[in-house]
Amino acid sequence: MKFILVFSIFSVVACGSKKNNAQMNLEKEGMIEGVVSISKDGSACPVTILSDAAVDSKGFYPVNLDKSFHKDGLEIKFNYTLSRAPLPTLCEEYTAIVIDAITNK
Repeated sequence: MKFILVFSIFSVVACGSKKNNAQMNLEKEGMIEGVVSISKDGSACPVTILSDAAVDSKGFYPVNLDKSFHKDGLEIKFNYTLSRAPLPTLCEEYTAIVIDAITNK
């Protein structure tokens, strides 16, 4: 009986590992391209990512974009998850996202 329990736990853990590896490969292959835009005068959303993937909005508002990517005009590739974070003032026309993976283009 203990053998069956240990084998079952091992099987679940092993399958989970395969999914994570598959997800990592998909992230590398299916990354979205975009351009970082920084508002210098405070009259617009402070940090956005402009991308053709933003269909129903002007672009993306990344809630967790690392400071090293805060460079106006920086071309990037990224994966994201939609965020429920409230949008700051002046960002209502953007879609809030959480960056899952990011790299320079």
